[in-house]
Amino acid sequence: MNNAAVHVHGLLERLETRHVQLAVEVNFLGPYWAMRAAVPHLRKSGGGHIINLSSRGALFPGVGPYDTSIERRGDDILYGPLKAGIEHLTQGQARDLQDDNIAVNVLSPEGRILTPGSMYPEQDRDNPKLEFEAADKMGLAAVWICQQPPQELTGNILYDEQICAEQGLMVW
Repeated sequence: MNNAAVHVHGLLERLETRHVQLAVEVNFLGPYWAMRAAVPHLRKSGGGHIINLSSRGALFPGVGPYDTSIERRGDDILYGPLKAGIEHLTQGQARDLQDDNIAVNVLSPEGRILTPGSMYPEQDRDNPKLEFEAADKMGLAAVWICQQPPQELTGNILYDEQICAEQGLMVW
C-alpha cells in the first residue's frame, strides 16, 4: 500500500525547483519505486495486491471558463496532476501484471481526512490543532480489496465510502 504524499503550495512561476522535485519524488516516484521493489516478491509468492492511494484531487473540473469567484490561487498545483499520474500508472500496471495474479488498484478517500500531514499547511506553529481523524473507512476498504481474488478486482479506481456502503462495512 503506497500512502506517501507531500503538498507544495504556490504559483507556477514562483515554486522552488527543490519543492517541485520533492513533490514528484514523493507523490509519483515513491509509489513507482515501491511497486517496482514489491513485484518480484509478489510474483515469487504467487500473486497479491498493490494499492496506490490517490485523491479526488486527481479529478479536474474540465474545460473552462471557470468560476473565479472562489479564491484558489496558490493551491497545490502538483498534487492533483501527480495523483492522476498514479491512477494512470496503476491501471497500466494492472494490465501488465494480471497474468502474474497481481492486482493493482487505486483507493481514494471520498473527502479530506484530517491527519497531521493534511493539516500541516494550515497549522499555527505555536498552537497546533491536535484533533485528528482516524482513516477507518480507508482501512476497511483496503482490507476488503485485499480479500478479493486478484484476477477479479484489478485496475480499479475505488473510493473508501463507496466500498464501505456497497459492502456493508461498518466502522465501530
